[in-house]
Amino acid sequence: MNLQPLGTVFVSMITMVVTPIIFVTIVGGIAGVDDLRKVGRIGVKSLIYFEGMTTVALILGLVAMNLFHPGTAIHADPASLKLTGSAATYAAQGKEQGFWSILTEIVPTSALGAFSTGNDLQVVFFAILFGIAIKLVGALAVGIANGVNRIGLVFFAILRIVMYAAPVGAFGAMAFTVGKYGLHTLTSLGSLIGLMIRHQRGVRPGRPRRGVRRVPPRHPGSAAVHQGRADHRARHVLQRDRPAAADAQDRARRGARGRGRP
Repeated sequence: MNLQPLGTVFVSMITMVVTPIIFVTIVGGIAGVDDLRKVGRIGVKSLIYFEGMTTVALILGLVAMNLFHPGTAIHADPASLKLTGSAATYAAQGKEQGFWSILTEIVPTSALGAFSTGNDLQVVFFAILFGIAIKLVGALAVGIANGVNRIGLVFFAILRIVMYAAPVGAFGAMAFTVGKYGLHTLTSLGSLIGLMIRHQRGVRPGRPRRGVRRVPPRHPGSAAVHQGRADHRARHVLQRDRPAAADAQDRARRGARGRGRP
């Protein structure tokens, strides 16, 4: 029994909602900013962050592939594998593309064409223009911005429904892979997952250094208990010092009257 369609259908459902979510998220974010100059600064910072983290990810991937060789247990000959369908089309287009072709293909030929072809860069470009146009129109386009945000809630609800099928899709994809390439696929995949978990533990923020004892977190109710004790001590100090303060005030009044002051 071929279970590959289960994984294929799940991936198609995810792809179905990706481009609309990208559009409503970008448009809603730009429309919610007061000043367009903030959008420009955020865009530049995001681009720098994206380029930097992409470079780091590529370096880590190359180091992991050359040191640990994940995937060597899969009995598959890369020379015998043939690309079919959309993968072959994308590979052929990648060989023909250059630097300027990337820039020219960002601009869609039509607004709806960006969504029908599934080109995420074209959707991003159109969403940025749409969001900027909403800000330029002003108060008349507030209803459109609110409508886009509400549509975004609907698409996120659709995504939540689709994610319920994730176990079935993952099961179908794994069953097809194991049935075609053997059980050694799981061993190789497990080593890759273990490598990623080890890396995440190594770079986890807030991890204590060796020789530094971690202080256990307090119970959620301990803060209220300590605050109550502090308030009780403060009231006790006020009650204890109140008679002394009253005596000091009386002595000051008597001294002022003795000097003839009212």
